Amino acid sequence: MDTPHLLDLVITDTQDIVQDITFHSPLGKSDHAVLQIVCKLNSPMVNCCPGKINYGKGDYENFRKSLDNIDWIQMLGSYNGDVDKMWDCFKNTLLRHIPEHIPAVSNFCDWKKPSWKCPLNQKIRILIRKKSRLWNKYIETRNPQIHKEYKKLRNEVRKQTRLVVKKEQCEVAKQSKSNPKKFWKYVNSKSKSRTGIGDIKTVGTDGLVTVVSDDDDKANVFGNYFAGVYTSEPAGDFTALPSRYPVNLCESVTFSEEVILDKLNNLKVNKSPGPDSLHPRILYELRHQLVTPLYMIYEASYNTGYIPCD
Repeated sequence: MDTPHLLDLVITDTQDIVQDITFHSPLGKSDHAVLQIVCKLNSPMVNCCPGKINYGKGDYENFRKSLDNIDWIQMLGSYNGDVDKMWDCFKNTLLRHIPEHIPAVSNFCDWKKPSWKCPLNQKIRILIRKKSRLWNKYIETRNPQIHKEYKKLRNEVRKQTRLVVKKEQCEVAKQSKSNPKKFWKYVNSKSKSRTGIGDIKTVGTDGLVTVVSDDDDKANVFGNYFAGVYTSEPAGDFTALPSRYPVNLCESVTFSEEVILDKLNNLKVNKSPGPDSLHPRILYELRHQLVTPLYMIYEASYNTGYIPCD
């Protein structure tokens, strides 16, 4: 009890890979010390966290002011109805202002451990360091009074970490309606194991029922089933389909800035951006400034019968 033992094995193919093995204070109320094994490894640095934009901390007020100074009518009108050029001008104008008003995500993912969900606040980190110092002092002196202080501080650390978890759960519950992605991400993170596909009963060509348990056989069963749904077309060229035209032609289509604004008001800001790299959060926050250029682009697209490549 409360005595560190080096019971873990480090299996390597070289003798000098392990530089040092030290022990630290236990986690929570466990009586097992934490072992820190320092290894000498040579591996290339890989940036697994590409640059992302933190749309939740954007300065949208100044973003709106910068767009208010743009004369969209004169800017887009100079392209004489060229829809591609009008759209490229509109998109590039927004993308050019994004780095000025919306910060990038912190590079915390470059050094965080996979087991970390979020960094602890400074108060809890100070308590953890104090707990570690008391543990080391107790190991050296075996003083019962120090051990009593260590247990008291250990319980306080456990209490604070539980409050952090409870706060996180409350935030997930509050945003379950507005941001369901966060809710299901939390639910999936609590799944202890992922079960595969169970055994499948299938009827063979001979009419006998067989149980399939092998993964390759399961894949073949599903593949044969879905392949049987499709119609087998004859070899060679397809017969030309008859030409069909709409009965009621759209003789007149009018666009309204009010309708466009209503569509922008109902955007789901938690969705991912499309191929044009314009996030729905930006279109929603700047909706009053973007109504006019979008109206001009829609009008030009309809009059020319051409849709931008994006």
